[in-house]
Amino acid sequence: MRPLLPVVCCLGLAACASAEYRDNAEQANRDPRCLDQPNVPGQAPAPWCDPRGSTTFGGKKPPPVDFTRKAKDD
Repeated sequence: MRPLLPVVCCLGLAACASAEYRDNAEQANRDPRCLDQPNVPGQAPAPWCDPRGSTTFGGKKPPPVDFTRKAKDD
């Protein structure tokens, strides 16, 4: 039972993490400035035409949890 406890704790903490993936490949394909790519070997394309992806971890904080008890109208 004890070897299972760290695994359960890690899974619980991993569920609280957030990741956001951004990709600009579709935007680069639609940009009319990117239609005429350079055809000279070794020449880099424009930075806005280079499709890239990025991931950001922990970008948003979860809303705070309210533990106050509210009075019941019984």
